[in-house]
Amino acid sequence: MFSKKTQLCIDVLVSIGSVQKGALVTTQALAERLSISISHIESIMRVLREGGFVRSVRGPGGGYFMSRQPDQISVWQVVIAAEGFDASEKPATSHARPTDSLESNLHHEIMDFLSNKTIGEFVKKDDEWRVRPETIKFGFGLGPKPVSLMPMAPNSVFELSSFLHSAAA
Repeated sequence: MFSKKTQLCIDVLVSIGSVQKGALVTTQALAERLSISISHIESIMRVLREGGFVRSVRGPGGGYFMSRQPDQISVWQVVIAAEGFDASEKPATSHARPTDSLESNLHHEIMDFLSNKTIGEFVKKDDEWRVRPETIKFGFGLGPKPVSLMPMAPNSVFELSSFLHSAAA
């Protein structure tokens, strides 16, 4: 019933929602978990980012995190974002068919059902998929600043003679 793109969007949101709160999930970790290419994950993440479901942190140690609680995201909202249009709007046809009302009723039932299902219902805190420690922290994973060394030499040719006299003394 769902397109592959919509299924992947839902799977990615469930995966990100299953890690501890505040953890950053990399595209590589998602690609490994869902067994798809990183470039495909990146295209899915763009859809989710534009839909307002996830946010990204750039740079070393960066990744993605949920911008809203999984319980606040309905499956229908994800379907609309993934398909690129409001699927609740049916295109008008020039002539009516006898089965149009049946199709319309079915469409509304599906929309109501998916509007009442949230991503949070599918999220389980997953102990077997641990986020690596370097993806949990925000910011850069840099160590302490090294001690800067001051050169012991003249700044210019004009100070060379005074430097040599002071070094000889």
